[in-house]
Amino acid sequence: MKIVGLLLAAGLSRRFGSNKLLFNIQKEPLVRRTARCLLGAGVAELIVIVGHQSDQVAEVLADLPLRCEINQQYQLGRMHSVHTGWTHIPDDADGVLICPADLPFLEVMDIQKVILAFNESNSLIIPYFNQQRGHPIIIPAKHKKDILDYLPRGGCRAFISDHPQLVQRLEMNSSNIITDLDSPVILD
Repeated sequence: MKIVGLLLAAGLSRRFGSNKLLFNIQKEPLVRRTARCLLGAGVAELIVIVGHQSDQVAEVLADLPLRCEINQQYQLGRMHSVHTGWTHIPDDADGVLICPADLPFLEVMDIQKVILAFNESNSLIIPYFNQQRGHPIIIPAKHKKDILDYLPRGGCRAFISDHPQLVQRLEMNSSNIITDLDSPVILD
């Protein structure tokens, strides 16, 4: 199946104090580390949605096989980045993997488990760890029009809430999928 990745990298990082996506994790900008994990997990195509400091974010990704698309309304939040991403999904995609770029512990194998679950079920996959919803999620691409129509009503989250029968919950054995970076810390 053709999985297209949407890497959400447009946010303002208000709680962090500076652009957290440019913060080095293991001597590499966080956004680059997350992009490399998605590519390593086997997404067929990776689209990075940029906004705040888009030039700097795109620059640290320049040599990777991906493309950046600008969310002109990034100040309005993640939902608008997801919407921007969906407008760029190719018609031949089977699934859309949506991942925020600020998951410092996310590993290739975490993403591969989510992809495998999608390939086996063709369902909307949401990973969980200790009853907490995590990322990345995969939504069947056939729901593209529905997702785009849901923007005024709350985007993907509202679509998922309104269609629980489409969801397959995937229990994970790692907090990598729920741990994001909201304050500067030293990570090795």
